[in-house]
Amino acid sequence: MTPRNELFVKIKQALKTIPELGLVDLQRKQISNPASGDPVIWTAALIEINSIAWQNMPESNQEGDCVVEVLLYCKNGWIDHLNITVENPDELAEFNLIHKLSEKLQHLKGSLFAPLLQVNEEVDNAVDGFMSYKLTFNSTICREINPLYSNKKLNIIS
Repeated sequence: MTPRNELFVKIKQALKTIPELGLVDLQRKQISNPASGDPVIWTAALIEINSIAWQNMPESNQEGDCVVEVLLYCKNGWIDHLNITVENPDELAEFNLIHKLSEKLQHLKGSLFAPLLQVNEEVDNAVDGFMSYKLTFNSTICREINPLYSNKKLNIIS
């Protein structure tokens, strides 16, 4: 499995445990450009693995600093549709959902990536009719590359 695949799969598995999320997937602009006939999605967490700054390491390993963004989309009316309740009428259910995402992903780790560390949260009102919020995480990922040299057996004749 590649580092990107492991990162995506682990994040998706962690977010699938949040029952309020209707869709957890790779960011493919599905919310901003919905195809006709698509089911109505009330909430979505879309994963975007942005940049990886690779650094050369000795031997056949490489490490890279990786930026991962999780975009949370909540369609207007999602709270009523999913029968979400909050303890205090002044609370916003969206903020509770953002907190759940952060809790699931903070310090999540795999065999090919170091624990995720949340570095930023910001409003991302890119799509009309949706409240959208972007959570940004950093991690270090590792991969093996083809070795520069190969081992060869030497026969010494005396």
